[in-house]
Amino acid sequence: METIQMKKQLLAVAVASAFASTAFAANVTVYGTVDTGLVYNNTSFGGAMTDAKDSNKFSMDSGVLGGTKFGLKGSEDLGDGYSVSFQLENGFDSDTGAMNQTMTVGEKKTNRMFGREARLSLNTPYGTASFGRMGALTSGAGTYDVFQATGDSLDGGNSDYIGTGYWFDRARYDNMITLVTPEANGFTGYAQYSFADKGAENASVRNNQRYAALGLTFKNGPVEAVVVYDTILRTRPEEDAFGDAKAVSFGVNYDFGVTKAFFGAQYGKNETLDLSTILNDDNAEANVKGYNLHIGAATPLSCGTLTVSAYYGDYEEVGNNNVTAKKYGIGLMHEYPLSKRTTFYTGAGFAQFDVKNDANDTAARQKGVNVTLGLNHKF
Repeated sequence: METIQMKKQLLAVAVASAFASTAFAANVTVYGTVDTGLVYNNTSFGGAMTDAKDSNKFSMDSGVLGGTKFGLKGSEDLGDGYSVSFQLENGFDSDTGAMNQTMTVGEKKTNRMFGREARLSLNTPYGTASFGRMGALTSGAGTYDVFQATGDSLDGGNSDYIGTGYWFDRARYDNMITLVTPEANGFTGYAQYSFADKGAENASVRNNQRYAALGLTFKNGPVEAVVVYDTILRTRPEEDAFGDAKAVSFGVNYDFGVTKAFFGAQYGKNETLDLSTILNDDNAEANVKGYNLHIGAATPLSCGTLTVSAYYGDYEEVGNNNVTAKKYGIGLMHEYPLSKRTTFYTGAGFAQFDVKNDANDTAARQKGVNVTLGLNHKF
């Protein structure tokens, strides 16, 4: 019996060693984050333009501090400064175990296995070219998150917890090419183009909604800065009444040692403003021009890090200056490290969204207060 048990143990060690050797040779890393929090939300509505009902909700949510995810990444050295790398990242809800990213094919929704990122990259001495599904430069998501990581103290995160989102709507896009230049004197250039931002490309280019962007970052000591011009090239012909969305985004942060200060600004035209919640209409949206502003700071304390943020947005409907909207938001987040990989967090936020129509002197207002606490664990 002891001999059989010893053989089983030796076999287990051999199998584990084989897998370890294979992973080492391929340079593959398994990683992820599990983030689960308790959130209290109070939302109230007012004004003649809306019949939305007030709500109070206490719930368990996934991805409050950062998205819950599971991923694989790896690389192969080709020699002479060349290499190939990949990243496959799945998003899921830690409170239910369900995958949380879907795509629509025809009239059917299906789950994406690697909805957060699916990227293959060629790295050379002259720069990097990446292909697949990636976040836009201004999306606050993925490997190429350069705007919100630089100009937003919360890195675009916690938008649900402090209220509605405050930057123009950009996302992860399919069929994307991203080009990155080598760093030179602190400057790095970026270019992105999506052949079709959702699903497979159609035969005619103008039957695909596409995304394109140019960006430039600068890093030197305590200062970081970024500027991005991007556009959503909408489908043609006129089934889409909105024109191509265009935005310029600027972000900067400076590390003073005692605190790190952030500033972000954005101007856009033909941007889509979601009005579905405030007007209690699933199809309500507006084509607007306007701007977003953010100031914030992250301060290290003896008991963790305290991040503060404030947002403001001002919009006007394109072709109809009678319809205007404003957004306000403030947020606090405290992160206390329990270990190198586990963080306990608490936060609170307030958000307000106002919509006004001067033509008939009507208005709508949405207010939200959120309080949260939770755990974030990285592996």
